[in-house]
Amino acid sequence: MSTTQIKLDDFIKAKIDHIKQINDKLNLDVSDSNTLIQTDIMAIVEFLEGMYIKNGMESMISGICNQTIDILTGHNLAKHMSLAYKVIPDKFKDPNKNGFKNLESKIVYQRLNRNITDINALDLEKMDDNSLRITYDQTMDLTTKVSELMSKRNLSTIGNDSLSRLKEAEKARFKKATIGEPLTTIEEMCQNPDYAESFEQLILYFDQLIETWKIMKIRFTQQYIPMSVDACRNSVEAIKWLVDFVKPFTDGKYRRDHYQMIQMAILKVSETATKASKESRLPCGHHFDKFGNPLFRRITKEQIDSMYESEFNFILHSFNMMFRWYQLLSDMATDHYYRLKEDRAIDLSETLSFHA
Repeated sequence: MSTTQIKLDDFIKAKIDHIKQINDKLNLDVSDSNTLIQTDIMAIVEFLEGMYIKNGMESMISGICNQTIDILTGHNLAKHMSLAYKVIPDKFKDPNKNGFKNLESKIVYQRLNRNITDINALDLEKMDDNSLRITYDQTMDLTTKVSELMSKRNLSTIGNDSLSRLKEAEKARFKKATIGEPLTTIEEMCQNPDYAESFEQLILYFDQLIETWKIMKIRFTQQYIPMSVDACRNSVEAIKWLVDFVKPFTDGKYRRDHYQMIQMAILKVSETATKASKESRLPCGHHFDKFGNPLFRRITKEQIDSMYESEFNFILHSFNMMFRWYQLLSDMATDHYYRLKEDRAIDLSETLSFHA
């Protein structure tokens, strides 16, 4: 082993031992402790710099930051990694050096993890309502930033090891989950006479709507069926659109309807998906926080990103179908049912003209 290496090892050992002694001093102020540790860190940096210059190895100087942090990590002093990165001048940091990006990642993660650890140790119950709401918004903003970056890098927000188990658990949970009990009852609401009258009309027209569609089904699938393949297909297109349009009101898997989803899609395009997500907040019906306030839920940014294009396409299709669905059914009826109604009109009145 060379004399230089022996001197280096002895010097570093002395500085590392001193840093560990500083860590062991419980009565030492954090600021004073950091100042002393910074001094030791810079002493290691300057020693390495002098050694490289003396031996004609100036190209190694830009990697001293990485080397110093490796030394700290190797002696179980990784908790000072962020401090070292902060105090070591930029001339000792070369972004092109191998491992530099990995080092920066470790630094950012350590800072973030330290703050999260501190936050988790706090007694949040001591916070007033306003501070709690601000904290919620700030943590949601951080979560959104992390989610956006992960989405940009095409990273899953779930670890690969737990993804399959989570999917199975989600399936089981979804099977058990049911829509909650109604927030009120017919009896309670109908105590208001005006409401009772309006509600009776609502039931009446729902019954008429159902009866109308039952008759149409008989008309066009049993009696006066379509006269061509195109008539069948066009009628299917028209009816399918109507079913899809109202499906969010009948299928429990839909959290919002097309009217609300297109508003989110527009907000995502005109502003940001984050803004659209925040605007989608809705209070739960039966879940409350410990203060008795309803919990709020929102459509996530990732959900909005994944659906907004298809929602735009559906709405554009809907604008077209609003005018076409009636025409398609009318065309089918004209080919068969209306022709027979004309026969009926003639039979009912001998005075009707046979000539147009």
